[in-house]
Amino acid sequence: MIDNATKSVLDVIDNSNLSVDNSLVKTAGTPNYFASVIDVGHYIAHCTDGVGSKIKHLIKHEMYSTIGKDCFAMNYNDILCVGANAVSFQDHITSTNSDAHIIPQVVEGIVEYCGETFTLLSGGETEILKDTHFHVSGSLMGIVQKDNLIDGSRVQDGDVIIGLESSGIHSNGWTAIEDRVPELILPETLTATKLYNNDINLLTTQLENVSAIVNITGGGFRNLERIPNNFMYDIYHESPSRTWEILETKFNHQELYTSFNMGIGMMVIVRPEVVDRALGSLLSNPKVIGKVKDFRCPKVMVNGQEIHFGDTEPYVFESNEIEKYSFVSEPLKEVL
Repeated sequence: MIDNATKSVLDVIDNSNLSVDNSLVKTAGTPNYFASVIDVGHYIAHCTDGVGSKIKHLIKHEMYSTIGKDCFAMNYNDILCVGANAVSFQDHITSTNSDAHIIPQVVEGIVEYCGETFTLLSGGETEILKDTHFHVSGSLMGIVQKDNLIDGSRVQDGDVIIGLESSGIHSNGWTAIEDRVPELILPETLTATKLYNNDINLLTTQLENVSAIVNITGGGFRNLERIPNNFMYDIYHESPSRTWEILETKFNHQELYTSFNMGIGMMVIVRPEVVDRALGSLLSNPKVIGKVKDFRCPKVMVNGQEIHFGDTEPYVFESNEIEKYSFVSEPLKEVL
């Protein structure tokens, strides 16, 4: 008997007219844009990801199913960014004999999120090794109709950036938290990464020409730089909860926005004329947080300050540039 999730996946495949001819397989879309896309006569999206250092804290607090949910969500939210429908997920679990009892609950978390997204858990690999630490990663495949591919190439000057609320810290930044504010590592902050399937599926079915979808994972707001153009992303953002306020006392502005999602788990970029429709289609407390500007450097500004990595030298503005571009440093409801 085929369960509902499996039937839904098979229906997606049947309705996609998936066929592979004898032509060479080619890449499609923008390289390094969250999920790889290949053209086999039809577009197939594929990505691989894991849980990161958060996993040891989840084990300590015996939140084993959250490990599975995080692993799936990190992959699933990436594949949403290219407009794909997820089809098949496979996990890779490495464990010692002493930790093997964790595995069924990890898989339960994966199965739960697979069910919520109508994705087939089609297999995987489990290794029991003598000298290792518990590790979980996964790989997700999806299908993209060629006309529905989203790769950031449609972003234009004047586009509007909408932020979708995260469920918490998600799966990035935990090493930094462990180093500077370990008292923040609690069951209530270790919640599972949020799935954005309901938001994005509603948006892409009701609104044509979404310019870009950006998953805010490792690298924080710098994930906007995956978009293949020379525009600048000018953002205003306020900390939404006590968790982020605590982090703001331990990390500087640069570190906050390149390490954490800061309460924004996903960004959607649309044309100004469809902002109201987009806000009406999205469910995760959507709000306008920024604009795209025709300015080559810097790429990302948050609250009037440049966001850049590591030892990269910050951009030095000419006085006429500051006056011309009027960088956002106040709530956007007042400046849009």
